[in-house]
Amino acid sequence: MPFLGQLPRDYRYAVEIRDKWALCGTYRDVLARHGAAHVYNYWSAMPMRARRPGPSCRRPAVRDGAPAAAAGTWYENQKQVFAPFDKLVEPDDEMRRDVIDIVHRASVAGRDAYLLVNNKAEGSAPLTIEALAERYVADYH
Repeated sequence: MPFLGQLPRDYRYAVEIRDKWALCGTYRDVLARHGAAHVYNYWSAMPMRARRPGPSCRRPAVRDGAPAAAAGTWYENQKQVFAPFDKLVEPDDEMRRDVIDIVHRASVAGRDAYLLVNNKAEGSAPLTIEALAERYVADYH
């Protein structure tokens, strides 16, 4: 990723990948070398929690196109399911637990954590944020 090396050093950067096969030692080495963070996402077939990287970043010959229920959902399908985004249509306790765990581990380590919540996570981003905040307070304060 020569791109990361060319960015101004005055900012902090994070990289979001959307293919599980790319979660490997090479990817983590590049992030570490450039001081960039990994973005955990909850879409498609990406694992939320950190997994030990494999030895190389080789694209599989056959890609599993079906989402694993525990790994998230397909972004493209969510608009028709959740519109008009004014209520929690599918509260996702597993996602909330994983998000709160990541935020708490960052906090304990003295690191910043930023959350970007999309309406397509559960149906309403503001209500998901409210639920995450309530769970964090209940679990850790």
